[in-house]
Amino acid sequence: ACGVGTDTDLADYFRLRPAEARPLINELVEDGQLRQATVEGWQRPAYLPADSEMPTDPVETTAVLCPFDPLVWNRERVSRLFGFDYRIEIYVPQPKRKYGYYVLPFLLGDRLVGRVDLKADRAAGTLLVQSAWSEPGVPEAETAEELAAELALMAGWLGLDRARDVHFRSRGDVGRVHEFLGVFGLVDGKRVRTRIGGTFVGYTQQALLFRPLEEDIIDRP
Repeated sequence: ACGVGTDTDLADYFRLRPAEARPLINELVEDGQLRQATVEGWQRPAYLPADSEMPTDPVETTAVLCPFDPLVWNRERVSRLFGFDYRIEIYVPQPKRKYGYYVLPFLLGDRLVGRVDLKADRAAGTLLVQSAWSEPGVPEAETAEELAAELALMAGWLGLDRARDVHFRSRGDVGRVHEFLGVFGLVDGKRVRTRIGGTFVGYTQQALLFRPLEEDIIDRP
């Protein structure tokens, strides 16, 4: 389930104390079910299933992850694997928050490329994106487009069907938020082509309002 992990990673995943997990891991190694490996940059030995092979095909997936997803639950492990420093800031006083109240990581392929602070406004039927941040060195245009698609899907399965709007507040990494806003339908006052389709329905200095359509794409006028 972990793919590759240290003894403490495996213990954490299965909710065991490390002292309990280590004899079990050693047994699995002796039985040929696990094999030990070395991961560059890790200080402890790693373990993986004995029949594991190095993947050759690129990972094609997108997901907005909850803070309790197994991929990010162990904050120290996700930092080692992805260089992604993550914490929930709900108990941090608002002036001291770095990213937002309840920030969700965004997985694109085999990388954690950004994070968003979301809120469902049930009364208005709107998904509020209160802040959005991208990680250094990510492909910004692709990240923005894929995030837009995920948020449109999320607005649907959250049952925000009165309008299925996504309200995007311009808070985050200012240099990159412009890219995120652009795929929602507005760049420098012009509608733009977007893979998921949609129409720009409102804009203020603080926010942009986007409504998905039935059509696949909207072309630049």
